[in-house]
This record gives sequence, structure tokens and C-alpha cells, in this order.
Amino acid sequence: LGIMLIATGKARLARLVQYLPLPVIGGYLAYIGLFCGFSGLRLTIGDDVDGLSDLVKVTKGRAPLLLIPGIAGTAVLFMVSKRLSHFKFALPLSMIVMPTLFYIVVYASGHNIDDARGAGWVAEPTPLPPFYEVFELFDFKE
Repeated sequence: LGIMLIATGKARLARLVQYLPLPVIGGYLAYIGLFCGFSGLRLTIGDDVDGLSDLVKVTKGRAPLLLIPGIAGTAVLFMVSKRLSHFKFALPLSMIVMPTLFYIVVYASGHNIDDARGAGWVAEPTPLPPFYEVFELFDFKE
């Protein structure tokens, strides 16, 4: 999709987009929003949220507690984007300041990253695959 968008822009064919039906574009954007929302919930609560039936998971166990910083962060980013829209670096700076403040609070409270990870506030590290594995995704014989 990204390559097609770049090619459409380079070929100055953006006017052809007007022929796509609005419900198709709306549905596509809605799906992207839903996918991003479910992914954000999964990252926030540390449990799979694959569909509407899984939303009940956000009310169980420690999930509501783990949601508080995510909701607060979303509210802060929304307010910054609305109230400081004239300052072009407000949103990127907010995205830098928020995790920095998180780690300052963790260390100032006498904890370390392993404590935060054990409490569910920081995700477990994922091992990096070897760089050459990307080539296994393609079949160069054809």
C-alpha cells in the first residue's frame, strides 16, 4: 500500500483517488483505527485483545490499573495537539517527555526497570532475530 501511495503521488495521479467510493475509504480508515485500538490495548494490559468479545479483559485483574497511564497519556497528547497546535514541536516533545517522566518516577521511587517489568508496567524484552531472516520472507527463485 505504501509503495502504491508513493507511486500515485510521484505520477501526480492523486486526482484518481476521488473515484474511490467514500464508504470504502471510511471502512478502510475505521478498520485501521480499530486495529490500532486493539493493538494499543494489548500493549497496555499485556493480554491479547483480538476482537470486541475480548474487550471484557480490560475490566479484569490488574488491567484497569494498567490502563490509567494509557488513558492519561492519550488525554495529555490530545490536549497538547489541540491547545498547542501553533507550536510545531509540542507533540513530538510530549512524546519524548512522557516516557522520560515515567522512568524518572520509577527510579525516584527506589525501583529499577526489572521491578517495573515484574509489575507489568514495562514489556518483557523480545529477542532480535538475525538480520538475514528478512531474506527468508521472499522467494527470489521466481
